[in-house]
Amino acid sequence: MATGCNPNPEQNVGLPPAEKRMDQLLEKSKGSWDALTPEERKEVITTIGNGNETTARVNFSARASTSLPPSGGGR
Repeated sequence: MATGCNPNPEQNVGLPPAEKRMDQLLEKSKGSWDALTPEERKEVITTIGNGNETTARVNFSARASTSLPPSGGGR
């Protein structure tokens, strides 16, 4: 059975705590860097940005595009 990037909480069971936290931040912010608090941004920079804000933004955006369900649709 193939698995995709379904934001299913059960899918996070085997992930390291830092990965679970990034998933939580993605869900909370709906993938928007601007929706993160300064403390959360610092956490993302440290965890997936190797201390670099630009790298953190790129990685956060990339994770958002693969982890979150597509938004929008017909209006």
